[in-house]
Amino acid sequence: MIPALKVDGLKISIRTDEGIARVLDDVSVTLESGRIVGVVGESGCGKSTLIRAIMGILPRGASVDGGKIWFEGENLLVFSEKELNQRVRASRIGFIPQDPLQALNPVFKIGTQLLEAMRWHAPGSRRDHIARLVMLLGRMQVPDPAGALERYPHQFSGGQRQRLLIAAALACAPGLVIADEPTTALDVTTQHQILLLLRELVAEFGISLLFVTHDFGVVAELCDDLCVIYAGQTVEAGTVQSILEAPSHPYTRALLACHPDRADSFVGIPGIVPSPLARPAGCLFAPRCGDVRPLCREATPAQGRARSGAAVRCVQYS
Repeated sequence: MIPALKVDGLKISIRTDEGIARVLDDVSVTLESGRIVGVVGESGCGKSTLIRAIMGILPRGASVDGGKIWFEGENLLVFSEKELNQRVRASRIGFIPQDPLQALNPVFKIGTQLLEAMRWHAPGSRRDHIARLVMLLGRMQVPDPAGALERYPHQFSGGQRQRLLIAAALACAPGLVIADEPTTALDVTTQHQILLLLRELVAEFGISLLFVTHDFGVVAELCDDLCVIYAGQTVEAGTVQSILEAPSHPYTRALLACHPDRADSFVGIPGIVPSPLARPAGCLFAPRCGDVRPLCREATPAQGRARSGAAVRCVQYS
């Protein structure tokens, strides 16, 4: 079976005033149909660039230096801007942004904003589109779904606005939805409700979900598979169960040690993510790694296989 999404060895650089920034340097993610993949990493590791590459909205000055992005058997990197607009965005790939206040225009009614994408990308009449939106808003547990279309963003709570954006992502019946940390700004109770809703929607609508987060608690609750990214590289990938039970890469173990549910006391990771303008030789995590060896600072680790079955980029498994 063809994966819903397969990012294979993606390399992206951005030309800046300070030089060439290598923001992605061999990122690979596989998302099987009907499953949920979590993408985890610190700020500055390339998660947002990965999303932008899939959606075809890389910033000016960015260039793809290698790799492919396979979506339902087609390489998105060969699509023109017109083809992405007509054949991919909204219609086949939906997007749930992180901040609903920024994503929703405060001066337009919700119905006006949600119907705009459907007008261009969804078959059917305006009446059909309104009926689908009312159905989706009801499924999202938004009070008075029909009346909600006539209200403005400020008339909804934070959790309700996030539900509106989930409905917007599903409005054109895409096969893949990308969620960019959509629960970060929500309280714990609302976050739990949104995560349960997302899992139900994946099963109900038969979609695949790429969920970007920095929270392993969210991953454990929601995701089937996991991809850990560090400094623009995939360092560990496998099922959530295998990685959480037996994390193999030192970075994955360090991230888990920072999570309050898994650590007796708070343990941070020394140092910072290396700048994409000045990457160290050898393993990129070596300057911060507690298990570093002389070889780590010399050799670029190849991807190996851990006993758990996860793919790991570390000299211990190369």
